[in-house]
Amino acid sequence: MIDPDKGKITASDTSSNASSSDYRIDMKVYNAGKPAIGKENTLNMAFLQETIPYEDQSIPAGSTSWGPRTDLMLKPDLSAPGKNVYSTLNVVNGKHDYVYASGTSMATPVAAASSVIIRPTLKKMVKSEVLENAKIDLVTLTKIVMQNTSGPMIDPSTGSTGETCLFASPRQQGAGLINVERALKTKTIASYQVKDSTGKYNAYGAVSLKEIRGGAKDFTIDLYNTSDKDVTFTVSASPVTTDGEKNITKLDEEYIDETSKQGKQIVAELHPVKVDGAEIVFNKTQIKVPAKGSYSLKGTLKTGAAADRDKFVEGFYYI
Repeated sequence: MIDPDKGKITASDTSSNASSSDYRIDMKVYNAGKPAIGKENTLNMAFLQETIPYEDQSIPAGSTSWGPRTDLMLKPDLSAPGKNVYSTLNVVNGKHDYVYASGTSMATPVAAASSVIIRPTLKKMVKSEVLENAKIDLVTLTKIVMQNTSGPMIDPSTGSTGETCLFASPRQQGAGLINVERALKTKTIASYQVKDSTGKYNAYGAVSLKEIRGGAKDFTIDLYNTSDKDVTFTVSASPVTTDGEKNITKLDEEYIDETSKQGKQIVAELHPVKVDGAEIVFNKTQIKVPAKGSYSLKGTLKTGAAADRDKFVEGFYYI
């Protein structure tokens, strides 16, 4: 994850009913300004100067799918809000309505809209000489920037506070929750080269080391600075985790039967646990990426007690 300035998210409501608690939009006004397919429109955005307090911890939805891909590349790439989203409902008996809904049908529009918002900035950024030399195109850059600037989510079952919790598995959340503000501000990207089945190398915003034999595997992260100033970063990493089984008491009407009138059932779930002796280390903890230049950061994943035991080992790095 790359944090341009460790800023907090702010938001702005410039509509006429900004003071109202009802945030449903006027569909007639919305549709009047909706562009035709293939046509580009300019959208004006503004951010409040003050920060809106946000105390809830973002966590992955229990219903979200898990990765990785069959070739052991990271999936999903990232996460977007998709649980209990207040959204439009299909027309029923001629009536337009709203409903709270969950799933990829809710998260996908957020991810798509986020990529549209940052697209004008990235269309300028991709033209920089350092990215052209690295052969990073607009689509690749969009995915890398969105992954680099996402915020990893915690697993609340692993600690008593947000600070003591472990991060939820990257196979569950990808690089983390989309953060458009960070994506708009970043001028430096971090990528990892992976060879595909044709022998061609492609850049990704996450490091997928696939199968690791032995106790460690080296990797290189390429950083590209598109700004006209040198940038200094501090490099660190989260604890290395793997899958651990935990019995969780669930309350659901689907569990109601003769033995459980209240619908309670103990369910075995996967939650992260630290791997003894495992760590992510880098050859330097302070690095400087030159203006309009690049830097190759060397790292090693040590698998510790999970070595050669057919387990996933994973974590997050911070730049």
